[in-house]
Amino acid sequence: MISGEKKCVYCKIKRGELPTNLIYYDDKCFVILDIYPSQKGHMLVISNDHYDNFLVSSDQLSMHMIKVARKFSRKAKQKLKATAIKLVVNIGKDAGQLIAHTHIHIIPHYYPITEYSIQPNPQISKAEAEKILKLMSEVSNVHAFQNHNLDT
Repeated sequence: MISGEKKCVYCKIKRGELPTNLIYYDDKCFVILDIYPSQKGHMLVISNDHYDNFLVSSDQLSMHMIKVARKFSRKAKQKLKATAIKLVVNIGKDAGQLIAHTHIHIIPHYYPITEYSIQPNPQISKAEAEKILKLMSEVSNVHAFQNHNLDT
């Protein structure tokens, strides 16, 4: 295990050490709801393997993650009725990257402007997470994966 990997929040989620709202996973990445969403349905596409940022990930992994982000962006427009989507990749602390692990933010936006736009990123409620998971999840039994180790 790489030294940063041991303390990395996303690696802990993948190992099942932290609970999450899992929406999707495959052999290269997984998608979860952001615990402090900037908008309703704010999701994260996270690489399974630990890389500090998008620039050091392989081209193959980066393209796969973009493909997954596009898929869930389309789904957010359809299922969550988002009027716009923002894909964000922060690279480095000065750019706003809080967790040194390759990930892409999928941030749905809505018109008219919602309460999420004016709140300072409140933690997502369990009820709100469950509502979004019902619409977005591609995991057949999401609750079975709340503390599941994705490495197995």
